[in-house]
Amino acid sequence: MPTLSACLDALVLEEVLPDDSWSHVLHSGVTVHDPIEGQPGAMWLTVQTADTTP
Repeated sequence: MPTLSACLDALVLEEVLPDDSWSHVLHSGVTVHDPIEGQPGAMWLTVQTADTTP
């Protein structure tokens, strides 16, 4: 969760989001995947607009 907070803060700082309140971030969550042997750690950040159909 600290990484999620840092990512949201960066999106606000870079003006991708006006702020990180519930009115602009409708959903947030963290999914942890098992490590892949022999590969370095990795992280993905997915951003969807409110008008995007899942």
